[in-house]
Amino acid sequence: MNDFHINIYHTSQHYYGNAEEIKEGEKIENEVSRIISFKPIIKFSAVNFLDNLFLKEMSKYLKTGKTPVPCKALTSSVFVDSLGNVYPCTIFGVKIGNLRESGYDLEKILNSRESKLLRMKIRNLKCPNCWTACEAYQTILGNGIRMLLDLL
Repeated sequence: MNDFHINIYHTSQHYYGNAEEIKEGEKIENEVSRIISFKPIIKFSAVNFLDNLFLKEMSKYLKTGKTPVPCKALTSSVFVDSLGNVYPCTIFGVKIGNLRESGYDLEKILNSRESKLLRMKIRNLKCPNCWTACEAYQTILGNGIRMLLDLL
């Protein structure tokens, strides 16, 4: 089980093209809990450590529908689609710029007024509130001390 990564179903118009689909939260939560019960925590590696924290926080996310710790989207990472459009992440469908149109200057896009406002929204949980591995791993690392204290 340590060789398997578990993720959950999310919706996103710009990434998955499935924004209208309905999640079955309780079924997902039961299945994730079942999978976690099979997953031994004895094999230590940085990847397994992050994955175990991801799964632990996933249970909280499935109960609340809220990102369990402050997200680091647009601070530690962005999503760039095949056309060069830049988004905070794969789930938050607000386009903040285009690399081709900015002369491939990502810093210019990230320093824009819109990016700064979106970072504040994300910090204040005014975003779609997801918990995908694409964002969760850097979010876990960015909240490392806070998350380690929660484990104690």
